[in-house]
Amino acid sequence: MSQSVFAHIPGFVPFATFHLIITALWLLMCLQIIYALLHTIPVGKAQDLAKPDDDNDEGGQGATRARTGLTRAMTASFGPDGKYKCCQHKEVDYVVPENMKISRRKTFEFRTMLDPQQNHGSACQMLSAATRMEAITYQDNTYSDVKMIIARGKADGDNPPDDQHWRYLHLAKAKIAHGISQFLLVGVLEASLQLNVQVSLVGIQSVIKKKLVADNATFLSISLNVMLLCMKFLTAVDIRRVYNEVLEYEWTRTRRSTDLRWKKKEEDELSRIQRAYERFLIYVVIFALLIAYAVAKLIALTQCDHYMFNLAGCVKEASAITPH
Repeated sequence: MSQSVFAHIPGFVPFATFHLIITALWLLMCLQIIYALLHTIPVGKAQDLAKPDDDNDEGGQGATRARTGLTRAMTASFGPDGKYKCCQHKEVDYVVPENMKISRRKTFEFRTMLDPQQNHGSACQMLSAATRMEAITYQDNTYSDVKMIIARGKADGDNPPDDQHWRYLHLAKAKIAHGISQFLLVGVLEASLQLNVQVSLVGIQSVIKKKLVADNATFLSISLNVMLLCMKFLTAVDIRRVYNEVLEYEWTRTRRSTDLRWKKKEEDELSRIQRAYERFLIYVVIFALLIAYAVAKLIALTQCDHYMFNLAGCVKEASAITPH
């Protein structure tokens, strides 16, 4: 391990044992569900979602909409013994509304440890992504696009509600946040790291056997991982597309909110989108560096005398690796 990338980290050398590093990298998969739970378990009411009452607009659309500023103890959040149900919060509703009028009087958005404006739908998608329930998540991207198109059309229509543009931005933020979570959990913390581990294992096996080892099982595993990386790359491209669409719409739209309160909320929501995208760019850089390092190690399998590669180039000596 003295020639590995970890040996170049100050203070890490005493812990740079092969078994410890491999175990730690595989345990990163367990962080995915922990991260998803921190994003989805309610801890209180959502921030900045309460709208002033306007009971005079058509259909009562403004009436008590997004009344998350109120504190309510919903009996649906308690069991028969009067105690909290697991992972539920008294200020959040856990019911299926009969119609939109009832829905607007319920609280389906809430605050979590990592998200000040989470909702049941996005929470379901995030947990499903973390547990690989593709039957639930595979159409979420298209569904989110359709919702954004509808919200944007209403915002550009005649006499839209004061909060309609904010709702478009809110949908865009939820879509971007979900995509970033998938990219971080699966693309960065799983696929790219595991690809590096897989290639390193091939190099170690080749050193032990003194010839390049590339059995069918290893080749299949690396191929599937590459396919997953390609899928997460497409997720990153889609996040950039949505972000650019939001910015372009902000620059070109002519209808502006006249309500100063909603104008401030729109600015805050746009600011949240921009901060999320800045974090996303950091994840992309890490993702790209890990893939580049894995590709360099793949090339080293055929170009280096000892099949191994580190930050200083080809490993000069691999005599420390011996079969057991």
